[in-house]
Amino acid sequence: MNIKLPVMLFNNILLPVDFTINTDIAVKKAMELVAQFDQSTIHILHVVSPLSTWGSITMYPFHAVTRAEAFYHNQEDFSLQKLQSKMNALLPTVRIETMLIEGGIENSIIEASKALRSDLIIIGKHHRQRWLPLFTSVSPDRIAQSSDCPVLTVKPGSVDQKIKSIVVPIGKFVPKRKIELLSALSKKFHATIHLVTLQKESTVVSMDASHALLQTYRMLKGRGLVAQLVHKVMNGNNLARAALKYAESIQADILLVNPKTETRLSSFTGQHITDRLWNNSRLQVLEVEPYRILNF
Repeated sequence: MNIKLPVMLFNNILLPVDFTINTDIAVKKAMELVAQFDQSTIHILHVVSPLSTWGSITMYPFHAVTRAEAFYHNQEDFSLQKLQSKMNALLPTVRIETMLIEGGIENSIIEASKALRSDLIIIGKHHRQRWLPLFTSVSPDRIAQSSDCPVLTVKPGSVDQKIKSIVVPIGKFVPKRKIELLSALSKKFHATIHLVTLQKESTVVSMDASHALLQTYRMLKGRGLVAQLVHKVMNGNNLARAALKYAESIQADILLVNPKTETRLSSFTGQHITDRLWNNSRLQVLEVEPYRILNF
């Protein structure tokens, strides 16, 4: 039985900001999306380090370090209000909310997403992280897994790109939750769907992968998307690497993946697929935890 899909995909967006160039990228992408999905709410989140323990004692006004911390927090809050006003002026029909949270960046994003029940987190990423990517402060993988919310990672080149092609790697199980998102995205943007399976060197496609591909095809056919389907078999031993290579070769707009199993280019360094993208790349990476199905 087909599941009825909503007109709106993303109407409750969490937008973490750090007031660097990453913020500019993420803000532009959020504004682009809400222009396509009406009646949306954007929650702008900024995370700051907690005030020192001196802030809780009576001598607080006379403690220089704590006064400096308080000034810093006030400045960050002022920056949030300025960003909110700017976005309100540009998006008068969209609700813009702000959140200033003290704590660790990643955990704060995860907890805010759960509290708000957001349906999308947008992360802007300007740099390439080819060395020691495990030490980055924000991991799309960990956020997608722990928050159970789709995470969209965007580079400067993906801003204002129309969604015309979506690449979806198919592993050893039927990606039901990806199929729900894929169906809605494809119908909204009339995008071509590229299913990618992996053929390991000197072997044929595994029975599990063949079954998952067949079931995926049937589910998409039931949603009337057969005419928009393309299947590609890639050689190699790493599905994430193969999917990224194919997506770049056809200049795809979105790579729809599961965290870790379809994003890790190296088990040794933990390099994420977005760590390899150049700033002018049009490819956006949308991660969704597979083990819970969206109730569309």
